[in-house]
Amino acid sequence: MMESEQPIDLEWLADLSKGQSFTTFGQSQSAKTFDFGDDGFTASLSEGNELLQLTRPDPTCGLIFVRGNYPDSAASMLARAQNQQLHEAQSNDTFGTNLVPESPETPSSPWAVSAADRKSQGWVNFRWPYTQYVLFHLDAAKGFNREIGSWDTISFVKDKIFFQIHRLSLGVGSSATSDGHQDDVARARFKRGGPVRFGCPCSQNDIHRQVDTYTITNNANIVSCRSSNYRTRIEMTFSVNGILQPPTFLNPCDTAADVEWVDMTSEVEVDIRVGEPTYVVSTYAIRTEDGVEHDPSLPADLADYLGVSRGSVNMTDRLFTSLCAANYEAIEAVEFCVIGRGVEQILGVTSVPTSSSHPTSPSFSHELGEKALIGNIMTCQFVDVESAFYQIRLLAKLHRFINSRDLKRDFLNQYLELEKIRQAYLDKLTAAIQGALAWLFATDLKPGRLLLAVHSEPSNISDGPVFERFKRCAGKRFAFSWATTYNRGCYATMAAWYAYRACPSAFHTRFISEIIIPRLPVAYHLGMERANRDKQPTPKSNVLQWLHLSSILLLYDELGCAEYDLDLDVDEVRETQERAEKNVSRLKTNQHGGWKAHHDELDRALLLAEEMQLDRLTHSSRSYNLAVSRAKQTRQRIRDRKRTAKFLPGPKPWMAIRGLGNGPWELHSTNHEAYLRVADITNVPSARDRLFEFLLSDYSFMTSWDWADGNMVGRWWDIQPIAMICATLLDLKYEGKLQAAQAKKPVGDDEHPQSLDRRTDTLRSDDLNSSEILPPQPKISGEIVNMEAMLFKLFQLVEESRGSEMAKSFDWISQRPPNPCFPGWYTLPRSPPSPPTTQLPLVTLIPELKAYLPGHGPELSSIQKVVTDTMTSDDDCVALRMICLWDITHGSPLDFSFQVKPVTWTTIPRSTYTSRDRSLKQRLNSRLVDLGIRHRILLFPILTLFNAAGLCYLWHDAAAFHLRDHFGSVSRFTDSKKGPTGWITSINISHWTLRSQAEVKEDPYRERHRQHGNFPPDNIAELGAGIDTKYMVEERSSSIIFTGHPSGRLWVCSIISPTVKWNYLESLISNYTQPLLTNFVHQPSTARCLVFLMFLGHLCETLADEYEKLLLQLDGIIEIRDRTLFEGPEDWWGTAEAINKLKKMLWGWDALRIFNDKLSASLTQIQRAHDTMDNIIKQETSYQDAELVQEANTVVDEFRKRHGLLIDVHDKTQLKIKQVTGLRDGISTITNVVDAQTALEDNKTTIQQGNNIRTLTYITIGYLPLGFVTGLYSVQHGTFMNSATDWQFGVMIVLFSLGTWILAYALEKALVRVDWNLIRGHFDLNQLRWAFKWPAKPTRDGGQDQGPSGLA
Repeated sequence: MMESEQPIDLEWLADLSKGQSFTTFGQSQSAKTFDFGDDGFTASLSEGNELLQLTRPDPTCGLIFVRGNYPDSAASMLARAQNQQLHEAQSNDTFGTNLVPESPETPSSPWAVSAADRKSQGWVNFRWPYTQYVLFHLDAAKGFNREIGSWDTISFVKDKIFFQIHRLSLGVGSSATSDGHQDDVARARFKRGGPVRFGCPCSQNDIHRQVDTYTITNNANIVSCRSSNYRTRIEMTFSVNGILQPPTFLNPCDTAADVEWVDMTSEVEVDIRVGEPTYVVSTYAIRTEDGVEHDPSLPADLADYLGVSRGSVNMTDRLFTSLCAANYEAIEAVEFCVIGRGVEQILGVTSVPTSSSHPTSPSFSHELGEKALIGNIMTCQFVDVESAFYQIRLLAKLHRFINSRDLKRDFLNQYLELEKIRQAYLDKLTAAIQGALAWLFATDLKPGRLLLAVHSEPSNISDGPVFERFKRCAGKRFAFSWATTYNRGCYATMAAWYAYRACPSAFHTRFISEIIIPRLPVAYHLGMERANRDKQPTPKSNVLQWLHLSSILLLYDELGCAEYDLDLDVDEVRETQERAEKNVSRLKTNQHGGWKAHHDELDRALLLAEEMQLDRLTHSSRSYNLAVSRAKQTRQRIRDRKRTAKFLPGPKPWMAIRGLGNGPWELHSTNHEAYLRVADITNVPSARDRLFEFLLSDYSFMTSWDWADGNMVGRWWDIQPIAMICATLLDLKYEGKLQAAQAKKPVGDDEHPQSLDRRTDTLRSDDLNSSEILPPQPKISGEIVNMEAMLFKLFQLVEESRGSEMAKSFDWISQRPPNPCFPGWYTLPRSPPSPPTTQLPLVTLIPELKAYLPGHGPELSSIQKVVTDTMTSDDDCVALRMICLWDITHGSPLDFSFQVKPVTWTTIPRSTYTSRDRSLKQRLNSRLVDLGIRHRILLFPILTLFNAAGLCYLWHDAAAFHLRDHFGSVSRFTDSKKGPTGWITSINISHWTLRSQAEVKEDPYRERHRQHGNFPPDNIAELGAGIDTKYMVEERSSSIIFTGHPSGRLWVCSIISPTVKWNYLESLISNYTQPLLTNFVHQPSTARCLVFLMFLGHLCETLADEYEKLLLQLDGIIEIRDRTLFEGPEDWWGTAEAINKLKKMLWGWDALRIFNDKLSASLTQIQRAHDTMDNIIKQETSYQDAELVQEANTVVDEFRKRHGLLIDVHDKTQLKIKQVTGLRDGISTITNVVDAQTALEDNKTTIQQGNNIRTLTYITIGYLPLGFVTGLYSVQHGTFMNSATDWQFGVMIVLFSLGTWILAYALEKALVRVDWNLIRGHFDLNQLRWAFKWPAKPTRDGGQDQGPSGLA
C-alpha cells in the first residue's frame, strides 16, 4: 500500500510519444472505444479519455462488466466513445478519472487549469493507450486561454488491476510559465469514479435494466462498491505523488437498494508546481466477493511490462517495425500497424481465461490455460465459433510469418537482441493458440450453446444466490437469436486442423493426447446430429460440413489417432465426407439477381476450402481438386463483380437476424477484403486502398457502412473482419505482393508451408530455385500507376456513354459514416443546465417570437419548468398535453424494420395526467441516441409558451430560427444544406381559419398578435336577418420543419399546425412512413423528401377543408348559390333589398380577394417545395430498383392529388370572385334602370301638372281682361266711366281680351326659343338679341355677330 510519499520514476512518460514503442492514432479517422487488457481483464476508453467499461472473467456468465449510467446499445456507446471533449463537457454518465475543466465564471487562485487540444495520442506497443494534452489557464484579464503546461496520461492493465497514470507539469518547453505569479503553482481538479452499474453478457439485450443493491465502503482510502446480484465489487483508489487521497463524494451514501446504478463520483484538487511534475495514479479493480483487496502500488517492473524500456522483451512495436522492408514506405507501416493492433486486440481483449466444464487431468489443466475467444467486447460478449476460428487463423498465420522473416539488427540491438523479442512473441502466440483450441475442444460443442456465453453450464455452485443468477442468466441466453442455417461447431475442428498445419509447435504430445484426440468422436457425433436436423441445408452449411468432416479425417491421420481406442468409425466418417463432397460439387454458384450477403458467405467458405490443404487426405484426391476448382471459380466471380447500379428495397427482418443485407456490396469491408485476396499483383495497391477506406483511428476496421443492418454500429467491435483482413495482408506479404522483410530461406512444405493458400494462379515456392530467397515485389512505377488511372477513367467514361446499357454506379465512398458518426444534436443530453440563463438570448434574436412570448408570462420561469422537469400546477400539464410525439426507431439488432413509438393524446383518467406528462417530458428531454431514435416527429397543434421554449431550447433547437416565419404572415419555403452541420427543410403556410367565438375566447394560448375578427363583421351582420355571428376568422400559420443529418439518415420533424389532426397523422406515420423508411434505407435523402411530401400533402388536404368551410360560410352570408347565374333573379330583384345585397356582395368580394391572395402565395411556395423535393428524388431515381421507383412515384402522385384539392379550392375561390363581380355589376345596372323608370314617371306627373297649370293659366288669362275692364268701369270718380254705354263696355272687353291673348302667346313663343340658354344659366345679350331677332351688331373684324354657334 502507498502509505507515504515516495519518489516515482515516471519521467519516461513525458517523452513517450517520441519513443520507439509509440504508434500514433489516425486522428482524422473515425474511432470506436480504445479497448485494451490482459488475461481477460479489459478496459475501454473514449476519445476523451473517459472510462466506458471494465470487465473481468466470471465462471457463470463468462465475464462481468462495470459500466456507467448509459444504455447498452451500440449507438450509445459509440456516441460516448467518439466524444473527444468529454474532459471539457464532463459527461455525467461515464466513470473513471479525468480533469475537470476550469470554470470561466469563477476564476480561482492559485491558477485553475484545464485541458485543451491533444498534442499526441496513440498506442504503446499496439496495446496501451497514451494521450498528451496541453494544459491552459483562462486569463480573465487578457480574455484568452494561455498555455501553461502539459498533461500526459497512460492506461494499462496489470495483475488484474486497471491503472491510469497522469503526469502534470507546468512550463512550455524549457521555460516556466509562472509569469510573475507569486506561488508558481497551479491547481487541477480531478473527477474520479462516477455512476457505476454491473452487468453480464446475458443482460445485454434487456429492454429494462435489472435493479441491484449496492453497498459502498471505504477502507484505508480504498473505496469499494459491492453488487449483491453478482457478488462482485469494484475497488477504486486515487493517489497523488504516491499518497492515497481520501474520497469526497458528491452524493454520499452507504447502501443503495433496488436501483439500476449508484453514483460514486468524487472530486480531488491537486497542486502543480513549476519544475516538479505531479503524478496522479488511479486504480480500478473488479474483485470477487471473497477476494482480497488489490494493491494500488505501481509495479516495480512497470517500464519493462509496458515495453517502454530499451531492454524490454515486450517492445512489440520494435518487432513489427523490423518486419517491414529495409526502406519501407508509410503505407507499409500502416499495414503492420493494422496487423499488430489486430493481434494485440486478440491477445489482450478477446481472450478470456476460463476453466473447462469438462476438465482433463488435474496436472495438465492448470498448465494449459484455456481461453475463450469472444467475438465482440462491447455489444455481443459471447463466443462466436466462426469468429474464434478466424482469430486462431490470424494467430497461426502471424506465427508462421514472423518465424519465416530474416530480421536485421537495429540500433536497439545493443540493449536487447531482436531475436529474443521474436521468440517471446512467438511463445505468446503459441500459448494463445493452445488456450483457444483447448477451450473449443473442452467445451460442449453444441452450436447453439457456443453462441451464448463462455460457459453453458454452472460451475462451482456453492450457494443459492449464485445459482439463482445462473438460472436468470441462462433464461436470457436462450432469448438470443442466431443464424441456424449452418453448424458453427464445424469451425472448431477446422480451427484445430488449420492451426496444426500453420503452427505445429502448439501441438505438443500431451495437448494432442489429452485434448484433441479424445474430443474428435464427440465433434463428429454432434455435427451429424445437427446435420440430420437440417432438412434444407444452405450452400454454406454444405461447404462447412464438408470441411468439418475433412478436418476430422486429416486430424485422425496426421495425429496418429489409429493408435488410440476411439469411439469413431473412420469408414463411416469417410462415407459421410464423400456425400458432403458430392453436395458441394453440385452447388450452383451463379449469382442471379445481383449480389446478396449470403453470396459473400459462400465465397468466403469456398476460398477457405482452398487453404485447408485437402491434398493430405489419404483416401481420395477428389476433395483437393474440388477445392481448387471451386476456389478458381470463386476468384473469377469476385474479380468480375460489377459495381452496384441499382438499390433494392430494405431487407426483411429475417435477413437482419443473420446479419445479411441486400444493400450495395461495396458497403461491407469483407467484400473489399475478398477482392484484395484474389487481386493480381498490379491491382493489389488499389484494392488495399479501397479496403483501407474502412480503417478506424485505432487501426481496426468498420465492418460495414450499411445502415440497413440494424446492428451496423455494434459490428464495429467485431474482431472477425479485422482478423480476416490482417490474415489477407500477411498472405500478400508472404507472396510478395506487398512489401515486407525478406524471408530467411526457402522453407520446405513439410517443415513450414510457404503458403497455406494452394492457389493455382499465384506464385508458389515450388516455382523458385531452392537457393533463391523470395524477394519482395518492387513498387510499381509512377508511370504505370498513372496509366492505370487513365485507363480506369476511360473505362468509366465508356460505361457512362453506354447510357441504358449499363447504369452508372453509385459513389460508395460518399456513404462513409462521418467523424463523429452521430451529430452533436443527436448525442447531447436534451436538458441544458438550469437555469438556462445563457440560452435566453436565443429568444431575443427572434423578434417575432420575442413579441409572442412576453404576452404569456415571465420567460425565465416558464423555460425553467421545461428544463428542470418540475410541474407545479395542472396548467403545466395542460400545456405539455399540446404535444404529440412519434419516435421512429430502427428496432432491435435482430429486427431491421423501423418501429413507431407514439406518445399521443389519449383518453385517460385525470389522476394519471401528471405521471403521463412527466414520462412524456422525460422522453422529450433524453438523448435521442440513447432512446435509439432515428427519426422524431413532433406535432404542436397550439404553440404555447411552454412548448415554444421547449422547442427552441431542448426538443428541436435547430428549428428555432424558422419560427420567425411561423409567427409572421408570409408563406415561405426554404431548403438548405449547411455542409456537415445539417440539412434544413422548412415550409410555412400562412392561411385563414374559421373558429367559433366561444372557442377563441376560451383559448388562453391564442396568438394575439395575429389578425382576427368576427365573421361576418357586425355592420354586415346587421344587413340581413338570420346571419350566424358565432364565428370568427383568424389569420394562422402552419409550419413543417425538417432538420437533421445532411445524408438524411437522422432527422427531427416539427409540425406546427392547428389544422392537422393527431389521429390521422398517426395513421399516416404507422401505415406509410414506417414502410417507406424501411424500403428506402439505402437512399435516406429520397426517403426524407418523400416523407416531407407526404406530410405536406396532408397539410394541403387539411387547408383545403379549412378554406372550403370559409367559402361555405361566406356563401351563406352573401346568400350566393352555385346556380344563381343560371336560375334567374329572385324575389328581391328590383326591390330596396338589392342595396343591402349589393353591400354584402361588395364585402364578400373583398373577403374572397383576401382569401385568394393568401391562398395564391401558399400555392406558390408549395409548388416550390414540390419542385425541390422532386428534383432530389429524380437525382437518385437512376439508382433505384423498379419497385422503389414505383413506390416513390406513388407517394409523389398522392401528394399531387392532395395538392390538387387545394388548387381546386383556389380555382373555386377565383370563380366565386368572378361570380360576385358579375352579380355586383348586374345589380348596379338593374338599379339604374329602376331609377330611370321612377324619374320617367315623375316627369310624366310633372308634365300633367304643367298641363293642368297651363289650362288654369289660360282660364286665368281669359278672366284677366274682364277683371281689368270691370275694375276700370268701377272707378267712382272717373267721368269716362259715368258716360260709358253697354256696347262700349263690350268693345273694351273684346279689345283687352284680344290684346292679352296676343301678348301671352308672344311671350310663350319667346320663352320656348331661349329655354336652353336659361338652363345653362347664360344671359348673353347677343343670344337674347338673336333669340328675339334683334339686329346684329358689327364685330371687330368688320363682320356681324350671327348669334350662338350650332343653333338653328
